[in-house]
Parts: sequence; structure tokens; C-alpha cells
Amino acid sequence: MKKYTLLGIVLLTVFAILSACSTLAVKGDKNSITDTTNPTDNITSLSQRESNTAGSILTETEQNDSQKVNQDEFENPIIWWADLHHNGTEDKIAVEIINNYATSEGAKVSIYKSDTDLLIHSFSADLPHAGWNGLYLYSNESGAYLMNWTPGMWQGRGSYFYEVFYFDENDEKIFFYSSSLEFDSDDLRVKYEGWVEFIKYTHIVNSYLVLSWVIADTDGGTLIYSTHDNQMVNHFYPPAHLFFPEGY
Repeated sequence: MKKYTLLGIVLLTVFAILSACSTLAVKGDKNSITDTTNPTDNITSLSQRESNTAGSILTETEQNDSQKVNQDEFENPIIWWADLHHNGTEDKIAVEIINNYATSEGAKVSIYKSDTDLLIHSFSADLPHAGWNGLYLYSNESGAYLMNWTPGMWQGRGSYFYEVFYFDENDEKIFFYSSSLEFDSDDLRVKYEGWVEFIKYTHIVNSYLVLSWVIADTDGGTLIYSTHDNQMVNHFYPPAHLFFPEGY
């Protein structure tokens, strides 16, 4: 039993260190954690895009006061640009912030092909448990990707899922990586092997998240999202009752 205790502590320590490191990300193979690309390299905000021609969309006074004013007052929908086809042309990402508990809506995301009105992908993140969802902009040395991350829990049953993808010339998803994990929380507390697999899985997820911006995420029933003044990087922390098996 003691050897399991020591091994468990070592694994937990390694997981915490790796998850906290913001320069690591999975590069193709889930076991190859070598990419050090900055998540901002392949993603452009509307203000950055327009500064190349007509200057920033915010005046200097507005920029200085940005921390004093509600983020929603600057721009809604929030517009991002990223080359999601990997063809040298940026696509438009429009993020409509709703955050209305009366209607249960958190955010709606629409992806348009380059500068056109052609909708190629849509996404919603809602506030009730069944609608918890997360969409991120992941970036590595080969370009920008969307990442959908959904850690679902229902009555002790876990159903975790993520996918990292871009689009081909026909606007179909091309998966860079995707994976799911089904588990029973009671099993994690008594089966050491299952717990180790769970920790490995969430570490892989975090190795993507540290190189991603939050577009919109409602995990836990609270909406979080990035703005041009605050590009958020999120980490996933497993619920405390899943973090260490009983008896070890």
C-alpha cells in the first residue's frame, strides 16, 4: 500500500507541474509534448486587423479606461480572425455574448469563411448543466485550430470529450486530434489504474489548453470568454473528489 501512496504522490506532483507549464502543448502525437508556439501567433483580433489600415478600433482614452468598463460594452459580438483553413486567408469568428440566465443562453459562436457571409460552423455554450460547453482557439507551429472541450458529469458518470480541428477547402472538419473518456467516479476512487488513466487524459487536455485562448466556455455554469483586452488561457482542474483515489 505504501508503494502506491508514494507512486500516487509522484504522479500527482508531475501532473501539477506539467499542467502549470504554459510552454508545453501536444504536437500531433498525444505523447509528444514539445511545441512551444505562442497561442497568439496565428490569431488576430479585430483591433489588430484594423490597425494595419485605419488604426485601432479603440481610441487611446477607451484603451486606458478598458479595465473600468464592462467588457460587453466594447464589442458584441466579439470578432476574431484566424486562418482556420490553413490556406493563407483569415476566417471570421463572431462571438455573441448573451449570458442570460432567464433564457439559459451563454454564448453563440459563428465561423464565417474569410470575409464572406458563408457560415461554415456554429457553436453554442449554455448555462444549464446539459449545455456546458467550451470552444477555444488553439495555435501551434502549423497554424490555428478550433478546440471543443466538454467535461461532462451526470450522476457520477463522466463523459469527457475534446477535438482539435481545422477546415478543408470544402469547409469540412479535419481533425488534428480528438479523444473521449468515459468513467465512473466511484471506480476512480477505488481503482488505481483508472485514476492514473484519468490523470493522463486531463494532462493531455491541459497541454492543449495552455496554448489556447478561451472563445467561450460555460463549464460549471459560469460563462468565461476572451476580449481584445483580455485573452484568457484556461486550465482544467478535476473536481476534488476525483483527484486522488481513496486509500492511497
